[in-house]
Parts: sequence; C-alpha cells; structure tokens
Amino acid sequence: MHTTQQASTREVCWRILPVTTPRVLRHCSHCGTTRQFACSDTFRVNANQRKIDVWLIYRCVDCDCTWNRTIFTRSTPEEIGPVLYRHFQDNHRETAWHYTFDLAQLHRLGVRCDATYRYESSAFRGMNHRPTKTGKLSASNFPTRVKFGWTNCLPASLAFPDHVYNAGAIRD
Repeated sequence: MHTTQQASTREVCWRILPVTTPRVLRHCSHCGTTRQFACSDTFRVNANQRKIDVWLIYRCVDCDCTWNRTIFTRSTPEEIGPVLYRHFQDNHRETAWHYTFDLAQLHRLGVRCDATYRYESSAFRGMNHRPTKTGKLSASNFPTRVKFGWTNCLPASLAFPDHVYNAGAIRD
C-alpha cells in the first residue's frame, strides 16, 4: 500500500500595533535648536464664517512648546464631512494617529520625521483567530523598523515582508 503524506499548512496572522507615534524633527523656538515634537492627540478647530481650519497639535518633548500641523485650511464643512469634523472636535485618538502616521504628507509639508516608534506584535494561529483590522498595511508604507521586528520573530530577510505582500500572502 502506498501512502502519501500531505504537507499541512497553517495560517498565521500577525497584528502589529504601534505603541507610540513617530516624532517630528523641527526647530523649537523656545529651545532654540532642532528638537523632537510628539503628537498630542489633540486638534485645534477654528471656524470663520463657513470656512474651517484644522490643525493637529504637536508638543516639543523637552519644553512642551507647541507646533500646529495643518490638516485642513479654509475648507467648508461639506469638504470635511460630518463624521470627520466630529472626530476633530472630539479629539478622536484614532483620527489623530491616522494623520500622525501619514509620513508622506509630512514629507510634502517639508517636515523631517523620526520614523522610529515602539510597537507590539502578536501572532494568531489558525483560521478562527483573526486580529481586528488596525489599518492599511502595504509594501510601500511597511516601516523598516517593523521589518526588523518581524525578522526578529521569523527566520527571514528584510525583503521578506515586501515579498509576501506582493505575492498576496499579506491581506488588508
């Protein structure tokens, strides 16, 4: 009797959650030199007639001096949308972190960023244990620091996360 042994595959899902946000590097007027600014998770909303300005407030980690990062300028409520506008008014933490992790927009603003931040990762084995969705993961915004963490957990190279994403093994 001939028996064939079938290789079993097990799906492993990873959840990678940031614990801190990236720091912005800019000149602090109070310290007189370049310092790190951390997101305060708070917004400033100003309305003049039907035009709304929204800023995300960052604070110098050394002296608490503030920098207001422009999110919307002279926009109408319809352009922002009622849900997002409410999130700005309520200082919704997930919305603040969404804008804080938009490193491409910071780059377009001409702001330098220290893109190192702490994160936690955990693995879920099997088909029945799926992590909750924590944000869009793509090869273009998969931070190098997370790649280092991944390769510390798995016997893989730094190119491995990009390779498995392009092959369709990493799903949003």
